[in-house]
Amino acid sequence: MKISQKDPGLNETREELRQRNEGERRLRSIVDATPLPLFITSATDGRVLYANAKTETLTGLPPAALCGRKARDFYAKPEERDALFEMLEKKGLINDHQVEMRKSTGETITVLLSLHPVIYENDLAILTSAVDITERLRSKEALRESEERFRSAFEMAPHGTALVDLEGKWLKVNHALSEMIGYSETELKTTDFQAITHPDDLEASLAYYKQMLAGEITTYQIEKRYFHKDGHVVWALLAVSMVRDSKDAPLYFVTQIYNLTDRKAIEAQLRESEARFRNISERAPVAISINRISDGTFLYINPWTNAFYGFGPGELIGKQSLDLYQDPKERTEIMKLVLKTGHLNDREVRLKSADGTPLTAIISYARIAFDDEDAVMTVAQDVSELKKIETALRESEQRFRAVVEGLPLPLLITRLSDGQILFANSRVGPALDLPVEKIIGAHAKDFYQNPEDRSAIIERTRKHGGIREHELKMKKADGTPITVLLSTHPVTFRGEEAVLAAFQDITAFKKAEEAFLQATKMDAIGQLAGGIVHDFNNLLGVIIGNLELLEERSHDEATHNFARRALGAADRGAALTQRLLAFSRKQALEPKPTDLNRLIAGMTELFEHSLAKAIEIQTDPGNDLWPILIDPNQLESVILNLSLNAQDAMPKGGKLMVSSKNVTIDAKNSKEADLAHGRYVLLTVRDNGAGIPKKNLAHVFDPFFTTKDVGKGSGLGLSVVYGFIRQSNGDVRIESRPGKGTTVKIYLPTTKKKESPSETALPMLKGLEGNGETILIVEDDVAMLSLVKRLLTSLNYRVLEAKDTPSALRILETASSIDLLFSDVVLPHGMNGVTLAKEARQNHPGLKILLTSGYLAELPDRSNLSAELIKKPYRKRALAKKIREVLAA
Repeated sequence: MKISQKDPGLNETREELRQRNEGERRLRSIVDATPLPLFITSATDGRVLYANAKTETLTGLPPAALCGRKARDFYAKPEERDALFEMLEKKGLINDHQVEMRKSTGETITVLLSLHPVIYENDLAILTSAVDITERLRSKEALRESEERFRSAFEMAPHGTALVDLEGKWLKVNHALSEMIGYSETELKTTDFQAITHPDDLEASLAYYKQMLAGEITTYQIEKRYFHKDGHVVWALLAVSMVRDSKDAPLYFVTQIYNLTDRKAIEAQLRESEARFRNISERAPVAISINRISDGTFLYINPWTNAFYGFGPGELIGKQSLDLYQDPKERTEIMKLVLKTGHLNDREVRLKSADGTPLTAIISYARIAFDDEDAVMTVAQDVSELKKIETALRESEQRFRAVVEGLPLPLLITRLSDGQILFANSRVGPALDLPVEKIIGAHAKDFYQNPEDRSAIIERTRKHGGIREHELKMKKADGTPITVLLSTHPVTFRGEEAVLAAFQDITAFKKAEEAFLQATKMDAIGQLAGGIVHDFNNLLGVIIGNLELLEERSHDEATHNFARRALGAADRGAALTQRLLAFSRKQALEPKPTDLNRLIAGMTELFEHSLAKAIEIQTDPGNDLWPILIDPNQLESVILNLSLNAQDAMPKGGKLMVSSKNVTIDAKNSKEADLAHGRYVLLTVRDNGAGIPKKNLAHVFDPFFTTKDVGKGSGLGLSVVYGFIRQSNGDVRIESRPGKGTTVKIYLPTTKKKESPSETALPMLKGLEGNGETILIVEDDVAMLSLVKRLLTSLNYRVLEAKDTPSALRILETASSIDLLFSDVVLPHGMNGVTLAKEARQNHPGLKILLTSGYLAELPDRSNLSAELIKKPYRKRALAKKIREVLAA
C-alpha cells in the first residue's frame, strides 16, 4: 500500500495544532523511553530527524551527531536501504528484517530492523527500531563449530571413544573402538557394555557406574578387560565422565577407552626381565652393584659385591662408592664419561677394600634408571664375556624397559588426490639427492620411473588400508634410477586425505643380486667350458696329429692340399677353445712375447661379428711397435670387452678407434700411469658415445659397479679388465666427459724377446728326431695314446705306454731305462699326472718329465717339480722341439 499523509493546511485550527504537537511529544517520549535503538528518518531523503540514546550502541555516534546524517550511510550495503524502502511502500510496514550495518568505527554488525511510517513535524517520516543480533549469531555459529569439532574429535580420536546411555547401552562409538574390540558400531548398538566385559571385571565396573549415577563421583578411571569379537582379551584403560542437563539430571556417559593390551604384555615382560635380572645377579660370580650417579650411594648390591669389597651382608647399602676409590677424582672423571656416553666398558680402576687394602679391578659401567633415580650399574672383575647392557628410561610404569632402536627410513606424506608432497623428513633429501625444502610441494609421481605406477599403489592403499614392502622403480632428482621397498598407509594430514609412505633404497642389493646371479652363471659356463675344452682338445689333438701323418706320407699334391686346409681348420678350432676359456675366465695366464698390431689386425673378423653395423671401427697401429709380454688370448678378451662397452654407449651408432704406440714412463710423465719407469706400449680404445658422469668415474673399476639397468650388466667387466692388466704388470686409465665419449688407455709391459713363430712356422723336423731314447707315454684317451705313440715312433724314439697311473708306476719300476716320462695331467683312478710325476721323480731322481693338458685351469700345483708343459692340441714339430729341449736340459 502507498504511504500517505495529511497535509496540514493554512486553516489548521489551534486545537488541531495542539493535538499534533502533543502527538509528536508523546512519540519522542516513547522513543526516548524504549530500551531498543529507535530513530526517525525523513521519508523523502532518509536523513535522521531524531534518535534516542540507545542508537549510539548501534552506530557508534551520539544522537546529536547522528541527526542530519543519511541513514543509508550506516548500511553495509547502501542499496539494501533502497530495496527496504521500496518494500515498505508496498507493505506499509516491515518487521524484523535482517540487514548488515556498519558502525562509525567500521565494525560490521547484524541487526533486525522494524519500520513504520509516521508523521513527524508535519512531514512523512519512518520510525525504525533495531535489535543487534550479532552476538546471537556468533554464539550460534560457535555452537555449530563446537559441535563439528566434537564430531571430528570423536571420529578422529586415535583411541576408543563412546557415548553410553544410563542403562549401559552403547549410543555411539568411533572407528578406533570398533577396531579395538572387533565389533562394528551397528553391532555394539544392539547390546550393552556388560555383554563384552570380562566377568572378573564386571563387579568393579558396575560399582563405579552406580556411584556416578548416584552423584557420589563425577568421573572415574578403571583398567578392565573386554572380550574381542574373535574371543581374545583386550586390556583397556577407561576414563568415564557424565553429561547432565541444565537441571543436573544425568543424560549419558562419555567414555574414553585406551588400548592397554600391548602395554600389559610389555609390563609382564618387564616383570619377568626384572626377576631374571635379580635371579642372575644374585647368582652371578661377579660383583654387581647399582649406585646413585650424583653421590655414589649404593642402592643395590649382589652377594658377591660384599665379598669383593670385604663388607658383611647389608653393610654397603647406603654407603657411598666414592669412599672405595683410591683417588675419588677418578670416579668423578668416570661419571662424566658415563653421563656423556651412557656407558664405559672394561675400565681399569684402582679401588680399596673395607680395611683399606688396595684393589685393582676391571669395571664396566652402564647408566640406568633405578627406582626412579638416575643411577649407574657396575660390574666388577672380568666382564669380557658378558653382554653389554643398555637400559633406557621410561617414565612411570616401564622401569627397566629396553630402548627400542628403530630403523630410520625416508618418510613422505602426499595428498591423496593429486600426489603433492605435503611433508618429508630429513632422510628423504639424501635418498632423492634433493633438499627437503624443494621436495615439499613437488609431486610424488615426479620421482617414479613410471608415473602410472602411482595410480595402482593408491588403489591398493585404499582397498587394503596400505601396502607393505612393495618393490617400486623410482628415480632421484637427477634421474638416477633406484629400486625401493615402499610401504604406505592412509592418513589425514591438515584436514586432507593423504598417504604416509616409507621407502628403503635396495638398488645396491638388487645390483649385487644380479651380479651374483651373473657370476654364478659365468662360473657354470666356465665349468661347462672346461669340460668341453678338455675333451675337445683331445679330439683336436688326434685330428691334427693324424692329418700331419697323412700329409707326411702322401705323395699326392691334392691330398697335401686337403690335409693343409684341414690342419688350418683344426688350428682355428684350437684357437676357438682358447677364446671360450678366456670368455669363461677359466684360462690360466700364459704371458708371451706378442705383436700388439698383429693381434689387433687379427681381431677384424671378431669385431665384424660382435659389433653392430652402425659402429664404425677405425684402427691406428703405431710404427715399429715394441713386443709386449702378455697373455694374447686374455688381451683379445679385454679389447673385445671394451669395444662392447663402447657399443653400449653408442646405441644409435658411432666411431670406435683402437690405436697403439710406444711410450716411455719416466720422471717427466710418471703421473700418467702407476708404473715403474721404463718402456711400455700404449693401447687406446676410444669412442664418441654418451660418456660417463664425473661422479661415476671413480667407481668404474669397482667390482659389481654398473650404470646399466638390471639384467643388462653384471658390473664385473671393467673390474676383470683392471685385474688382468695389473696382474700383467700394466696399468689402466680412463677419461670421459658426458656427451663427448670415453677413452680407455692401457699401458702394457714390453719385452726384448720377439714374438714366437706360429706352429706352421716352426723349424722343419730335420734335426729334431730322437736318438732312440725311451719315452713312457701315460694317456687314458686310447685314440690320443695311439697317435702319440705313432708320432714318437716316427721321430725315432722307443715308446712304452700306460693308460693310468698304477700301470705307469709298474713300468717305471720294471723297465731297465726310461729317459722321459710324457704324461697327461688328467688321469683316472684318483692320481693326476703331477702327482705321478712327483712320485716318479722321487724314485728316479734323474728322470726327465714333460706334462700335457688341453685345459690349463685344471693343472694342480707343480711347485717344487722341475717339469715342462706342452698344451694340447700340439703339432708334431712343436712336440719334437719340446722333447728335444727337455732331454737336453
